[in-house]
Amino acid sequence: MRVLRLFSLFFVLLLGVAAQNCGGVKKITVRGFVIYADSTLAPGAAVRTDPLSESVTSNTDGSFTISEGLAPGVYDFIAEIEGREGRMKVPLQYSKKNQNIFIKIGATLEMTPLQLGEKWVPTVSKGKKR
Repeated sequence: MRVLRLFSLFFVLLLGVAAQNCGGVKKITVRGFVIYADSTLAPGAAVRTDPLSESVTSNTDGSFTISEGLAPGVYDFIAEIEGREGRMKVPLQYSKKNQNIFIKIGATLEMTPLQLGEKWVPTVSKGKKR
C-alpha cells in the first residue's frame, strides 16, 4: 500500500514537470510605465495591446502590468490619455518572461534587434494626435 502511494506521488510530480516543460504553465508578463513627452508619469492611461490581450489602466505612478493573453509574437502596446496616444511595438518571447517597457504619449517606439546579441533598442517616430 505504501509503495502504491509513493508511486502515485512520483507520477503526479512527473506529470507536473512534464506539463511545465511542454509549455502548459509558461506565462509572459509585461510591466511598464506610461509617460508624457516631458517624461512625467501618466496615471490613468488606458493601456491595451494589438493583437488584443488584457486591457488595463495605469496606476497613480503611471505603472501597468499585463499578464493575461500574451504569447510569443510582436505586439503594439497602446496607451491613450487625454485624446492622445503612444505606442510601443515589442517582440515577446518565453525566454524574456518579464519585459519592462515605457510607452511615451505622443510617440511611436519600436523595439528592434541589434546585430549582436539579444539587446533591443527603441527607435522613435512621431505619435498620432487624435
